[in-house]
Amino acid sequence: MEAADVGGAEAADLRREAMISKLAGLEAARQVEVAQRKQEAAEAADPRESIAPFVAQFGSQQASVAGDLEALTQAPPQDGDGKADAKEASRRLDELAATVFEMEKSAANASYFLPSYDLRQCNAAVAKLKQAIEDARAALVPKRKFAFSKKVARVKGAEMSVAAREAAGTATPASAGGTSATATAGTGITAGADARSGDPHAGGDAGPGSDSGSAHGAGAVPAAASASAHDLKLVAAGQGLMGLRDETVVLGPDQINHRDFVLIDLQRCTIFLMGHLPALRLLGLRDCTVVAGPVTGAVFVDSVTRCTLSLATYQARIHCTTDTDFYLRARSNPIVEHSSRVRFAPLVLAALGGSGDSGPSSSSPPEDAALSALLTRHKLGEETGMWNQVEDFGWIKASHSPNWAEVPVGERIGAVVVPWALAQAREAYGGDGGGGGGALPAGAAVARSQLESVGDEI
Repeated sequence: MEAADVGGAEAADLRREAMISKLAGLEAARQVEVAQRKQEAAEAADPRESIAPFVAQFGSQQASVAGDLEALTQAPPQDGDGKADAKEASRRLDELAATVFEMEKSAANASYFLPSYDLRQCNAAVAKLKQAIEDARAALVPKRKFAFSKKVARVKGAEMSVAAREAAGTATPASAGGTSATATAGTGITAGADARSGDPHAGGDAGPGSDSGSAHGAGAVPAAASASAHDLKLVAAGQGLMGLRDETVVLGPDQINHRDFVLIDLQRCTIFLMGHLPALRLLGLRDCTVVAGPVTGAVFVDSVTRCTLSLATYQARIHCTTDTDFYLRARSNPIVEHSSRVRFAPLVLAALGGSGDSGPSSSSPPEDAALSALLTRHKLGEETGMWNQVEDFGWIKASHSPNWAEVPVGERIGAVVVPWALAQAREAYGGDGGGGGGALPAGAAVARSQLESVGDEI
């Protein structure tokens, strides 16, 4: 009996040792497999997805930008005369802004592997740097004060013909004779050309002191070279402005007359297009302010930089645009492509001023009511809430596109004031204030024939 018990215990011990040995072998095999998987994962991993190196590099860029910005604000650049060089300061701030944009883009690209805390820290750092750059820009590069032009700006019809020909690849010598492109009503406001249905062939302004070179000829812009033949035909027909510098143009419903319009290669201009437009195209604008609407088709914005665009439109399509603020009232989602540092806010219009007495004793209705009626008639009288529903075709990730943002409430412009001086401007042309008739301004017949001669060649 005792012998049997001893034999059974020894057998149990042997089985236990065998089981332990088997388990040890399985554990060793598992450890080898785990190590192998770790090695394969390390070999396949993208080094850019490593959290610690990314955070370290981001912090280094942050410190570099902050240091450069502090140095710039403490020792602003100066020109040869020892005066503050705003142009150089603007260039450096643009470089810093570009670096911050790349930081924002890299943080967005890393959002799928960065922990939430690190991602929030990166976004907060980017926002802080952006604000610091804007503060420095306000201090070092004061905005140019807006003022209506006191001069009657004119452009020769022959020069517009040269611009259209050269942009289309066919140059002709400029001839004498010209036509008034704009008129003032004695208020310092430059109103648009006589663009009524009966006289659709007046051009746009080019102030005599502008920097457009030979008006609209040889100096006519890279933007003019990329304008389509259709765009050039519109300009030649008085349905566009091209090559203006430092001008203010105001066009009302009777002058726009329900026709497409184009703005090409404008710099430091203020443009009001207040009337029904089936379509509007903005090409090659720099440092401009544009107020337009209602546009019952699309506004096409291409190659625009440092502008403020206030638009009431059914659709906005934005291409190759940078550093531009959009104040929109739209009936569809704005579309952005190949653009960066564009910002959006809702459009607020207050069409007051420039039209004379609008007090209780005035027999004419206030101009804000006229504009409200104009927008309402074309289904743009109320805010649609679509101004910030931006679709960036170049950003397919679920996270917010770094290419656009909302304009902070504290930085938004006030209600847009439209300078209505159109009735007086039409009187300056000898017009009847209606949609047709009225005498042509001096020299307009000559310019009209010259512009028409361009049409078949464009």
